[in-house]
Amino acid sequence: MASTASTFDVSNAGLVIRPVQPTIGAEVEGVDLSKPLPNEQRGAIRAALLKWKVLFFRDQSIDDAQQAAFAANFGPLYTHPTTRHDAANKEVHAIAAREDREYERKLGYKLRPGEAYHTDTSWRLVPTWGAVLRDVNLPEVGGDTIWVDAHLAYETLPAEIKARLEGRHVTHNFVPALELSGHDYPIVAHRIVRTHRETGQKILWVNFSQQPQILGLELSESRELLDEVLLQYKRPDLQARFSWRPGTVAFWDNRATYTSRCATTAISHANCTASSSPTNRSGRTSDRCWTDATCLQDLPRPSPWPLAAGARAQMPGCCASVARRAAPSR
Repeated sequence: MASTASTFDVSNAGLVIRPVQPTIGAEVEGVDLSKPLPNEQRGAIRAALLKWKVLFFRDQSIDDAQQAAFAANFGPLYTHPTTRHDAANKEVHAIAAREDREYERKLGYKLRPGEAYHTDTSWRLVPTWGAVLRDVNLPEVGGDTIWVDAHLAYETLPAEIKARLEGRHVTHNFVPALELSGHDYPIVAHRIVRTHRETGQKILWVNFSQQPQILGLELSESRELLDEVLLQYKRPDLQARFSWRPGTVAFWDNRATYTSRCATTAISHANCTASSSPTNRSGRTSDRCWTDATCLQDLPRPSPWPLAAGARAQMPGCCASVARRAAPSR
């Protein structure tokens, strides 16, 4: 039986949690991410993540190893197969705008500005479940990132659209990028309407950076329904728009959110961590991981919170990564 976020709201463990929007996004104070997390704070952060979907930590001073260590509090780390990373911290990878442009050039297509709403590693049969992103170098102006409440995006759909999407699967095609890196992996399809394993909430799950197509429908009807999903993702009342400043770390739940850069802004040299999602009833999981980020992998069953000492291996996975990007991609 899925747990609700309120199940974990036992104590903030000395943290100050300030919501950014009514249902998505919260700033967290009272923790130093460069130091080991006590079990109580680890549980409180996890509970806050389930409730607010994306958390922001200001005034943090951490390096790649510390970022990976923070992510590892929430599960085993994942190494992305198509990104650059240092041998010493292979789970942490760099994201840069210039690399995004080169990536688009090699693949022969470009995403339209403002439409690259995505979730990390959804192309995997078992995607990553969360992500941690930290800034390295920021532009003087701009660089905002948007997170969408994927549950609210589903809940506010017209009943007729909900009925047409129910039970449908959509493709997540990362094959061209994987082939460029010498990897062979099939196109994967996941349910458009998924149920979050821990909160029980239904979420709308389409990755517009990976050539989505709804299976079993004519292309025209597939495009029509995907346009309805995209319109939901673009609604400002379903979003948290976050402005970066030096020393910021973001940690989000890939199962509950979709993210995009603002079309008019750019982020450079950001460090990112992403994590994997829990399994569904069929024993398969679907979540994602950022490019140039460190990811946490997911395990079949979540552990109770707060965790006992030494219980980390029983926790759902997540990933940590380094991003160097002048404009966030994918």
